[in-house]
Amino acid sequence: MCLCFTLAGYYCPNGSSTEYICHYPDYCPPMTTVPLKCPLGYQALNNSGLRPSLQKSCQICPAGTYGNHPERHRCDICPQGYFCPVGCIGPYVNPCPEGYYCPIQSGDKNPCQAGFFGNRTLASSPADCYPCPANTFNNVPGRTNCRPCGSSSKAEPGNAKCTCIGDNRSFQISSGACTCYAGYVFYDDLDKKQSDGNSDKSCQKVVCYQSKQYAVLIKTKAKCT
Repeated sequence: MCLCFTLAGYYCPNGSSTEYICHYPDYCPPMTTVPLKCPLGYQALNNSGLRPSLQKSCQICPAGTYGNHPERHRCDICPQGYFCPVGCIGPYVNPCPEGYYCPIQSGDKNPCQAGFFGNRTLASSPADCYPCPANTFNNVPGRTNCRPCGSSSKAEPGNAKCTCIGDNRSFQISSGACTCYAGYVFYDDLDKKQSDGNSDKSCQKVVCYQSKQYAVLIKTKAKCT
């Protein structure tokens, strides 16, 4: 039991009636019997004057560093292949996952850009991200693979989306289909006019003649211009 009333910045060992001043790198809130270390993920501040609290005596390690020095003298640089957010307690707590890369002193993981993919952990450079092969695509950063274009589209290596083979078509990322722009139609293998559906055939702009306008609109469901 402590026999003295201890003020902040001092400590009084159990059984003692003497107060001792708290020195760097420790801190001592009121009624401290043993000086306290800054928590893991912090570094001790070597300030002048009393050391009465964590807030005045310790500083959280910034992003890209970690704090686990036995005396909390410093925050160390996060190694490559790992990332260290604010207050990180160790160098190997957060390994860089697939689809990302983490250079030295990373505060967060960096995603491989769209059109690329990553298939290894502990990657440390953009060079560890690989372009999607020809006729595949990836529109989402941080992916571990690429998706195929399909029969109605194509892509050069490293593309975020595919290009439709037929003219005046829009590539649908969700389905991989190539559909006509609004106001366009195409002719299928039976030479029937179509406005909807996936195809590699080019689409043509709808032209409505006044005498046939209503019939054309009903048949194609396309907007006339």
